[in-house]
Amino acid sequence: MSVAVRVAALCLAVIFATAISHKASVARRGSAGEEPLLAAVAWRRRHAVPVLTAAAALEAIALIALLTVPAAGFLGTLAILVAYTVELRRLPEDSPCGCLGEGIAPGTARHAMSRNVVLLAISAIGAAWTLGGGDPAPYGQLTIGLTLIALAALMSPTQFQRAHRRPRRPVPMLDSRR
Repeated sequence: MSVAVRVAALCLAVIFATAISHKASVARRGSAGEEPLLAAVAWRRRHAVPVLTAAAALEAIALIALLTVPAAGFLGTLAILVAYTVELRRLPEDSPCGCLGEGIAPGTARHAMSRNVVLLAISAIGAAWTLGGGDPAPYGQLTIGLTLIALAALMSPTQFQRAHRRPRRPVPMLDSRR
């Protein structure tokens, strides 16, 4: 169980890192107010960059805690995911959510709700284990390898295809006029 808890903490940390990266790129593009969860509420749309920055800061704190103090990290992750799941209810089920970076996330609010329920369960189990006195396994080849396998399984099919797409070579066209 200690290996599974470490792998869960590492996976959640990577998910938060992806989400932070997504938020930074949205802020750089100047399109923070267009993010579905921010656009759903007028005051958030008006103050999109500070809200996005605050969310990224909370995710960064959870990420660091998951890596250094897993019990606190799992509790922080639970709080963040509960808040995100409640907010997802504001969106129509088939609308894109833009949440958790879309890299390791399906694109609709309905799928994000399902994903969040799974992540909430993982966080709750991790919190219960660590608060009950269980120690996560140390960092090592096994935990890193299992984390990479788990993250590959969590990637959305679109992201997986995008990550493994081969560059297209131009096909020579035959000129029939010759």
